[in-house]
Amino acid sequence: MKNIFVFFYTSPKGAFDYRLPLLLTRSIKNNFYNSKIYQISDINTPKVEGVDKLVIREKISENIMLDRAEAYRDLALLEPAIYLDTDMFVIKKFDIKKILRENEVIFLRRSFDKDIIFNTQQKGLDFKEYTNFTLGKVYPYIGCFYISKSFVFWEKFVNIYKKINKKFYKWYGDQEVIRIISEEEEIIFSEVDESKFACPPKHWNEINDPIIIHAKGDNVKEKFINLAIKNKLI
Repeated sequence: MKNIFVFFYTSPKGAFDYRLPLLLTRSIKNNFYNSKIYQISDINTPKVEGVDKLVIREKISENIMLDRAEAYRDLALLEPAIYLDTDMFVIKKFDIKKILRENEVIFLRRSFDKDIIFNTQQKGLDFKEYTNFTLGKVYPYIGCFYISKSFVFWEKFVNIYKKINKKFYKWYGDQEVIRIISEEEEIIFSEVDESKFACPPKHWNEINDPIIIHAKGDNVKEKFINLAIKNKLI
């Protein structure tokens, strides 16, 4: 049985930057030889090398996080799959079935910056309901990595998403939904740590020994890409 990976990627105003998704697909194929990679994109985004199936979304709105969840739902996979952001790089193979076990979904538990006070004024939005809360309390899970048993989880995810305050459509929507799901405990889930499955490069060391690197942040992305070019990964 093939290991299935899915990523959602759109070209900002049609300006396609292939480098990060190419690093992602190459890292997957290097570690999971028997894998199938789905790319979900808009009509302006070309297929990335290493992708086995390109799925085109005719219309992408400004609510990217909701669009992404709906795209995962509409893909309608009946088997387990790993859903990743494009700025991630798989370092080593891991046992998907062993992690998922009997759970409907695996969430990514935040490992870093958990104790900083959450910024309630961001992107022109007011999150005053979280005044004096730590980031780890408000958003204990991050939305860049999931393993789901099937698309049924994404149906539930989208249904909850459409009930939250519209301001979260612009920012933090996916993390808001994950926290709600984890608190309601109506879905059987487990978790893995950010330090292992989405480790920022600055925390990459022998202690964390990550399985996946997450090059989040524009500055970090460029440094990571330059390092990849230097080492002839792209």
